[in-house]
Amino acid sequence: MNMERLTHKEKLTLQVSLALAAGMVSTMPVTYGAPILDKVVAGGATVDVGTTTKVASTQTNNVIDWKDFSVAKGEKIEFDGGAKTNNYL
Repeated sequence: MNMERLTHKEKLTLQVSLALAAGMVSTMPVTYGAPILDKVVAGGATVDVGTTTKVASTQTNNVIDWKDFSVAKGEKIEFDGGAKTNNYL
């Protein structure tokens, strides 16, 4: 396509279309493989992230603020070593 042969309106339309397409690509969601901790809001929870994300606490009731809680294929989340002794929100 020869830009010199396009009318002003056609050039503007092409530029706006390109800008919109670039904006759509930049807003695509990012997916993570493991949960991403923001902060522990209440309780004494600790989070160890790896292929197996381990969440443990010294207190019964816990509130965790996650930035993202995605789990990829082959990964798992383990709360209290599977003991089911504490509460997590």
